[in-house]
Amino acid sequence: VRSLIDKLPGQPVTFKDLHFNKNISGYHDIDEFLERSFDTTSTYGVFHLNIASLTKHYEELSVLMKLLKYPFKIIGISETRLTKDMNESMNLELEEYFSIDTRTLTNAGGTRLYVHNSLKNDVKVRHDLSSNIENGFESIFVEIVQNRRKSIICGCIYKHPSLSYEAFSEECLMKILPQLAREDKLVTIMGDFNINLLDYDACTGSMNFYDMAASHNLQPLIYQPSRVTPRSQTLIDNIFTNNIKYNTISGNLTCSISDHFAQFAVFTDYNLKTKRTKERPVYGRSFKLFHDNEFLEELSTIEWSLLFENEKDPNVLITTLIDKITEILNVMAPIRKLSKKDQLLKQKPWITRPILQSMHTRDRLLKQCMKEKDQHKKVETHSKYKTLRNSIVNMIRKSKIEYFKEYFLKHRSNLRKTRDGIK
Repeated sequence: VRSLIDKLPGQPVTFKDLHFNKNISGYHDIDEFLERSFDTTSTYGVFHLNIASLTKHYEELSVLMKLLKYPFKIIGISETRLTKDMNESMNLELEEYFSIDTRTLTNAGGTRLYVHNSLKNDVKVRHDLSSNIENGFESIFVEIVQNRRKSIICGCIYKHPSLSYEAFSEECLMKILPQLAREDKLVTIMGDFNINLLDYDACTGSMNFYDMAASHNLQPLIYQPSRVTPRSQTLIDNIFTNNIKYNTISGNLTCSISDHFAQFAVFTDYNLKTKRTKERPVYGRSFKLFHDNEFLEELSTIEWSLLFENEKDPNVLITTLIDKITEILNVMAPIRKLSKKDQLLKQKPWITRPILQSMHTRDRLLKQCMKEKDQHKKVETHSKYKTLRNSIVNMIRKSKIEYFKEYFLKHRSNLRKTRDGIK
C-alpha cells in the first residue's frame, strides 16, 4: 500500500523530515490497538470517523468505543447527516461524553465533536472557527483551556465532494488556518477533506491543500489510505497538527462501520491536566457458561416440600426460596467484576454476542481484502465484507426492535419500568 511519504517530491522523505518529534503511523485492528496499552493519565488522544449517517451507525460507534477501552478526549464525527430541522428521536450521546455539532444544510455532511466529560469545565466552543455552507462544508471547533500551559484547539471538518478545492480554500481554509497560526496553541484538525493526498504529485488541488496546511505549520499524522475499495486507495480522511514537541502514535483503525476507516492519534507523552474521576469496578453475574436447561434441572431436584415443611411465616418462606435459588446461581452464574464487553452487553442487551462475533468477522474480512494481491479474490472478499457490513446494520436494528417489544410487553402493567424503557 503506497503512502503519503512515497508521494512527496524530492529526496526520499523520512518521518523526521515531517516532524521534529516522532510519529508512528500505520494500520491497526482492535487487538493491535489494545496491545498499545496507552496510559490514560499521560496521553491525549483524538479519534475521527466519517460515519455516513450517525443515526444509522450510532450503535456500532458506541460498541467500538467500548471495545477500544481508551477514553479519547475528543471524538470527531464527519458526515453525520444531521440537519438543522431534524429532531433527534433517538439518543445519540456516547457514554462519558457530551456533544457539540454543526448541522448540515443538505441531506449529506454535518460534523459533531464528542468531548470527554472530564473536560466539561475546561471547554468552550469556538464559534469564530465553526461554520457551514450549503453543499460546501461544515466545521466545528472547541478550545480546551489550560492553566500554565498551551491551550488546545480541536476541530472537525467535512468538505462535500462537489465543492472545488479553490472554493474550499477561499471559504474555509483561509478563514481558519491564518487565525490558528496566530494563536500560540496546540492544534488538531481532523475530518474528511475529500482531497486525496496520495495524488500530491499528480493533482494541483491535492498539492495546494498539503502545501497550504504546511505553510500554516500543520502536518498530517495519517500517511496510509483511509478509504480502500477493490479498485482504489485514497487518503481523504486525516488528522493534522502543529505539534512538534510530543511523540504521537496514529493510524487507521481497520474496523468497518462505514466505507471509511476510522483515524486516531495519541500524543503519548502529553499529560492533559484534567480532574480525574476514579473508575469504579462494576460487578454482576456472569452468564457466559449459564444454561437454562441445566438451571431448571437443578431446580427440579430440590425437595421443596421438605424445605418449607413446618414453616408458616410467608416472609421466611420467601427468604428461603430466594436463598436457595441464589445458592444455585452463585455456582452456575457467579458474581464477578465485569469486563468492558460484559458491561456493554448489560447496558445494550440487544447487542448480542453473535452480533459482536459478526462485527469481528466483518473487520477480519476487510483486513483480508486489504492484504489480498489477487484482484479477483480481492473483489470477491470485498463483496463478502460489504454484504456482512450491511447485514450487521439490519441485525442490530432488528435485535433492538425485538428487545424493546419484549421489554414493553413484559412491563406493560408497570408504569415506572415503561417510562425507563422510553428513556
